Amino acid sequence: MTDDEEVPLTLSRDDLYELVWSKPMLELAKDFGISDRGLAKRCKRLGIPVPGRGYWARVDAGQSPYRPKLPKREEKWSDQSALKVAPSIGAYTSALVAREELNATSSPDGTKSIPTQIQELVIAASTSILEALPPIKRTALRRKHAERSQLTFERGEKTGALVDLVVTDAVLDRALLVADTLLRAAESLGWTFDDPLILNQKQGRPAEVEEKSPNADHKGEATEPNKGRLLVEGEQVAFLIEERFRIESREPSAHELAREKREYSYHAPRKVEVATGALRVVRIDTYRRYWGPVRRSWYDRKGKKVEQQLPEVLLGFYELALATKARRAKDEKEAREEKERQRRKEEWEALQEANDKLIDQLETDAGAWHRARYLRRYVVAARRALGSQALPVRFREETINFLTWAEGYVNQLDPLHSARRTGAYEKHNPYYHGDLEDMKKSFGRLLGSQWSSAWKLGQDYTPKPTAGYSYREKSVFEVGSVEAQDDDD
Repeated sequence: MTDDEEVPLTLSRDDLYELVWSKPMLELAKDFGISDRGLAKRCKRLGIPVPGRGYWARVDAGQSPYRPKLPKREEKWSDQSALKVAPSIGAYTSALVAREELNATSSPDGTKSIPTQIQELVIAASTSILEALPPIKRTALRRKHAERSQLTFERGEKTGALVDLVVTDAVLDRALLVADTLLRAAESLGWTFDDPLILNQKQGRPAEVEEKSPNADHKGEATEPNKGRLLVEGEQVAFLIEERFRIESREPSAHELAREKREYSYHAPRKVEVATGALRVVRIDTYRRYWGPVRRSWYDRKGKKVEQQLPEVLLGFYELALATKARRAKDEKEAREEKERQRRKEEWEALQEANDKLIDQLETDAGAWHRARYLRRYVVAARRALGSQALPVRFREETINFLTWAEGYVNQLDPLHSARRTGAYEKHNPYYHGDLEDMKKSFGRLLGSQWSSAWKLGQDYTPKPTAGYSYREKSVFEVGSVEAQDDDD
């Protein structure tokens, strides 16, 4: 986007309703640069009532004809972008003034709205740099104005924010006077001009480091004072006054053309910027920027200098402050909602994690109980089959009753039995084995897949002689003397 391009205005359905009842349709259409017929069709499509014939004649006669309210309907996506037009100060001013006057009329103290105050403001143009406000004199001193030696400062006035000026020395005096007139008018509205860091403190926000003006010279930027901003209705509004330049073609010199032939990377400039002496006041939207600050300008036009447009400039500042306040409120609301969503999410995840731990414990306990009950039923059945007979097995260097040992193990396994766990039944394996493999072996044993190695009632487990040498791990049921076991080993 070039410097002269303006950001189009996007009007909502409510804004368009206020506009069509603020001035005749024909005049409003001229402000927008469209036909009154096209504007009427747009209002009809959006369900916006428009003034009938004779309405404005009755208003001019001092009457108060009936004005219907905007019909309520289910909100559509098009209601927030009912009309997009090129910026027209007069058009948007009418809507803003109408809305603010309505609010002021309904307020108990009857305070005049800011747009109304701006319209009624009598702005006297500044005529001397020597009598200017301190920010203007500081700026003149820094820009080495011709009368800088005659400038006087009260105590503490020589330091502080400067006005952002991007002009040549030829129009420096006029730019400073425009800035002084603008700041004096802003002060009469209760707006403060100061360093952005100080304004942050007044707003109750942390004094973060502000970015430099997008038009500032980057040389010596570390020591350059901050460009001041206006505090309008609790929001900072950045602005600058700059000179307009035009692009003109130029013919490279013979020396430049010869250098182009010698140096591959050198290209002689074919265009040059020429100062026009025309000024413009640029309002900069610095809030929530993604592709750089959004600019809007009021510049010298034919028959209408910037000095004559200062009420419109002030209204533009006020408009930006309201928009920034609304966007900030929306962002803060969304941030609070997002924080609440994140809190609920974390709380829910913490609840799930706590439940997972208890579920794991429950399944562990129930699994141990199920396994103990399964094994206990086998022990009871084995005792029933053997009667008073013991089932001897090898256990380390002695012989024990297998069923007595099994009862002790099952009692420690069962979570509902009072026997304390000693840890002697837990498997100790110095090498890592996957849990899945251990589970498969355990399920295999419990499901009887190793039935050929299981004890059998009346079975003799004395090892049978085998031809040659073969290694076979002894069964725990091959009970004999310790010496016999050592011989076998």
